[in-house]
Amino acid sequence: MIETGYIPIKLLPGLKKADLSHSIFNLVEKDLKQAVTKSFMSVYAEPSNQKDQELLKLAPTEPIGVMEGIFFLDNGTPFEFSKMRLHYRYMKYNSFVTVN
Repeated sequence: MIETGYIPIKLLPGLKKADLSHSIFNLVEKDLKQAVTKSFMSVYAEPSNQKDQELLKLAPTEPIGVMEGIFFLDNGTPFEFSKMRLHYRYMKYNSFVTVN
């Protein structure tokens, strides 16, 4: 998977590169005393680009699976925007939905 994430620096001003080798969500719980509890996700496929093909060993004609979303803290603050690109063979999305 190729993941790119963006976090507002004002939420974690002391974030260091070494912090990224572990779960960022655990760091939020420890430092901010908050939890990432919700997300708005989009899941789709699109044509792969050259970087996808090189890193994920895809042929030029093979698609890429994309998951992108905004993750929210339990107080409603948007915490992270993340875009994940993965080999289509590993693309699987499950959801639990409550219908009122």
